[in-house]
Amino acid sequence: MAASVKDADELRIEVEAHIPWVRGIVRRFAESLGFSEKLLTEIELCVTELATNLVVHGAKNGRISFCEVKENDLHGIEILAQDEGPGIRDLSKALQGGTSTAGSLGQGLPSLQRTADEFEIHSNSQGTRVCMRKYLPPAETKDELASRDLIVSVAVRTHPESTICGDGHVIRHDGPRTLLAVIDGLGHGTQARKAAAIAEAYLHANHRKPLDHMPAELHASLHGTRGAVAGIARIDEAANKLSFIGVGNISARLWLPEEKSWVRLISMSGTLGVSLRAPRLFSYPYNRGSIFIIHSDGLKERWELSTDELSLSPTEIARTLMRDNWRRTDDATVMVTK
Repeated sequence: MAASVKDADELRIEVEAHIPWVRGIVRRFAESLGFSEKLLTEIELCVTELATNLVVHGAKNGRISFCEVKENDLHGIEILAQDEGPGIRDLSKALQGGTSTAGSLGQGLPSLQRTADEFEIHSNSQGTRVCMRKYLPPAETKDELASRDLIVSVAVRTHPESTICGDGHVIRHDGPRTLLAVIDGLGHGTQARKAAAIAEAYLHANHRKPLDHMPAELHASLHGTRGAVAGIARIDEAANKLSFIGVGNISARLWLPEEKSWVRLISMSGTLGVSLRAPRLFSYPYNRGSIFIIHSDGLKERWELSTDELSLSPTEIARTLMRDNWRRTDDATVMVTK
């Protein structure tokens, strides 16, 4: 992460009384940066969670620091919590949720991931380091808001012999840019869902990062799980561009209205968390009338849409593709953007 502009001294967190104290200090700093009341509340909850974890887990030399960050066109606050042990025994399980100890809030680390715009965690027996960022909303003109007419629809089916879907998906709007992803945890059932959930949490927490940074970081996050494949796209309506990066057998197609033809987007071989080659980032034109479809391998790859079906809404297209092409031997997810 980039260097900060303004830094605060480290604040030691040793007893419960330190929690409201550090929360108030960070809130006042965030207020000075221009965060709204809603975002200030989210920042307070994150600081409370971080400080509470340091206290209830008996962390050695627990401390929190914070700073202002400016990177490209982003401006916000970075909050860093560190200690010197004993570490998180099962980080993958902690990131999956449901492992909060007495005294912590909500769903612990997963709640921090969902709230943060960027989130990183490293933990071993020598200590834990959690770094999160929250950004001020980008300035949006009325024209920019009016131009965001992207509609996204998702259809999901679970393996007929399972009640848990091992697929996942992410949709994050950010001004005229939208991050889209379909994730497929290997196999199906509980272990596949665990991998997909970790990938979803990472993408929600880091949706503003460059796409070409994401595969390696997802690969590290998914280490120790069954692994997953994923296709990740960012549509920039203002620039009329779609960027795509894929790992594994995720299928994606883009309908080009000018050529009246489909382009198959390229996904590199590999499995996130298990084996990763250097993936490549591809860019394509995205204009009014374009249709972007991405799906897991639970859907047959050689599907076709008639001219009449191309004119349907994204919801109707997703339903049609699922109805006619689900393999019924795996989980299936299809996302349609129009």
